[in-house]
Amino acid sequence: MFRDEAGFHLLSGVVRTYAPRGQTPILSVPLSYNRLSVMGAIANAGDLLTWTQVHPVKGPDLVRFLKHVLAHIPGKMLFVWDGLPAHRSRPVKDFLATPSAKRLTLLQLPPYAPELNSQEGIGSYLNYAVWREANPK
Repeated sequence: MFRDEAGFHLLSGVVRTYAPRGQTPILSVPLSYNRLSVMGAIANAGDLLTWTQVHPVKGPDLVRFLKHVLAHIPGKMLFVWDGLPAHRSRPVKDFLATPSAKRLTLLQLPPYAPELNSQEGIGSYLNYAVWREANPK
């Protein structure tokens, strides 16, 4: 399984509007610095598991996600993930030392290798889809 995280700020996108010639349109848009963090894992068989939360990803969140994946996918798993510091956090290390995590084998990608992680493409696609929605032709 390939695993990755993505963060989305819930800010309004740039929009186009119309106004009479010579009058600058003023759009009132509520500003919010809320965000969504999405964790996802995709398997070779095409299974896609996601987890969404409203705060940045930390070690305990990764443990919850790993338990979520273990509950939904049977058998042994090879997990390929990047070098996010939360992956090396104490809660993750403690969980990986438990018997419930014995089905997991972890493989860390090189420091910057998004082309090796299939999950990166999903985040890129979502960012593109959001951009296309905000910028219709």
